[in-house]
Amino acid sequence: MKHFKFILIALLFSQMLLAQTTVTGTVTDATGFPLPGASILVKGTTKGEITNIDGNYTINLDQTPSTLVFSYLGFISKEIEVTNQTTLNVILEENQELLDEIVVIGYGQVDKDDLTGSVATVKPKKALVNQSQGVESLLQGQAAGVYVQQNAGAVSAASIKIRGLNSLTGNTEPLYVIDGIIVDSAVEDTLDPLSGGNSYLAPQGGITGINPRDIESIEVLKDASATAIYGSRGANGVIIITTKSGSDGNTQFNYSTTTRIGSVANDIEVLGFRDYVGYQNDVRANQGFDPRFYTYPDGSIADFAQSEQFMIDNSSTIARLEGIDWSDDIYKTSILTNHRITASGGSDKMKYYFAAGYLDNQDVLPNAFARAVDFNANLTNNLTDRLKLSTKVAVSHTKNSQSKGTENLGGTSNSIIRQIVSAAPILGFDDNFEGGEYDLSLDGPRAWVSDYDDQSKDIRFLGSLKLNYEISKIFDYQVTVGTDYRIKKRQIWFGTALRRGRQANGEAGLSTLDRFRYNIDNTLMFNHKFNKNHRINGTVGFVVDARKTEFTTAAASDFPLQDLGADGI
Repeated sequence: MKHFKFILIALLFSQMLLAQTTVTGTVTDATGFPLPGASILVKGTTKGEITNIDGNYTINLDQTPSTLVFSYLGFISKEIEVTNQTTLNVILEENQELLDEIVVIGYGQVDKDDLTGSVATVKPKKALVNQSQGVESLLQGQAAGVYVQQNAGAVSAASIKIRGLNSLTGNTEPLYVIDGIIVDSAVEDTLDPLSGGNSYLAPQGGITGINPRDIESIEVLKDASATAIYGSRGANGVIIITTKSGSDGNTQFNYSTTTRIGSVANDIEVLGFRDYVGYQNDVRANQGFDPRFYTYPDGSIADFAQSEQFMIDNSSTIARLEGIDWSDDIYKTSILTNHRITASGGSDKMKYYFAAGYLDNQDVLPNAFARAVDFNANLTNNLTDRLKLSTKVAVSHTKNSQSKGTENLGGTSNSIIRQIVSAAPILGFDDNFEGGEYDLSLDGPRAWVSDYDDQSKDIRFLGSLKLNYEISKIFDYQVTVGTDYRIKKRQIWFGTALRRGRQANGEAGLSTLDRFRYNIDNTLMFNHKFNKNHRINGTVGFVVDARKTEFTTAAASDFPLQDLGADGI
């Protein structure tokens, strides 16, 4: 009986040995280069092996047929069914979506895996783009070491600092490059025609001519590589913007519209009408003086004169004061509406992308708004198998109206916000009135709505031609011609309801910016791959960068007719 059990076990063990199949082979890429560490897994189980340094593997299968899954980082996984094979050599194909991620680094581009400098890549998401009014807001909180300070107002410029404050040129703003076009700083603006004393205008946004919805990606060069490429111009960092282009297929139309409603988020609390009256009377009582205001039994309030008996005896003829909440009187609901339509498509020979849009941004302050119309076109033509021509045209027209911001050395009466916070909550109150003749409509903060203008019109044209010729698999030659033309007109008006306008019987200023800039880039790029892990990249070239800027200012005062405001210059 014992001999029978031993024979039975031996037979079962031999059957198990006969059922096992040993499979050996090599895993390589398309060039025949072995892939060490590649994973071989029996599908549906946890059994697996990995290749050695030469890409070789050995795996035992408990049963056949079985399916082996071959995988390697950066390559497309492959499944192969094993029936009676004992040798299985596998070639894995590169996953181009992962390996071909390109990072633009100025005059050229590299694979992300080969990147050695400090570069942040931002690919705007649709939800973020729909909430953004400008390029600067797309970077806020999206890249380490990039600080974005958005100034108040519908058209105020945002300030960007990369890794703190550093400057070799006196300007702390980074350099912008849009599709190969070198553009000026975001705070580029007209001169202040009425500067003097403590009067300074807040700068308005300078990165116009590009819509956030047309941006494909943004690269931020943050280290010394920026100066190696762009010289001292890139000392504060470089922001490289690549806009969308067309793709193969039929024409696709897309229309989008967004509406955003806003209000003052942090309205500073101040004393109301009756609290202010009580406060003023308490201050004077502590100083041993008569009260400033008198409250009648019916709750109405008037300026105090002579004595309480006099106030009672002349009650019918004494004018009553009217209280007001300046925040409710001035602030309003802001409404931003954005419309955009795009058309894109193409073939093997040509790809195209067209976009046009309209923006209307009404601020929380009266007479503060931004309206913009823009058009963008990107064309790519494959003239031959080796020669490619890319064309870009972008035009924008912007009309802005801005409220008076706080002065750099400001006093309480030098901006509408300071007036809202500091003005007594009383209509017709002498301390609030800045002008010469009393007018309810121009009382206190209302004067900054009715008698102050800061209006501008801005036209910008961006254009580029890029020709790329593939000399060989190693050498590429590229020439880019970029142009940036901008003309802006800004006018300021102080009416007689404001102290400054009253002193000059109306004062106006007019300032213009007329700037043309072009750059011609010639680059020869070298890219040679020796094997899977070794390659050499290099770029040689020269750049012509020229700019012509004209600033003009004019100022006038003592207007006999003030209805025209600054248009009367």
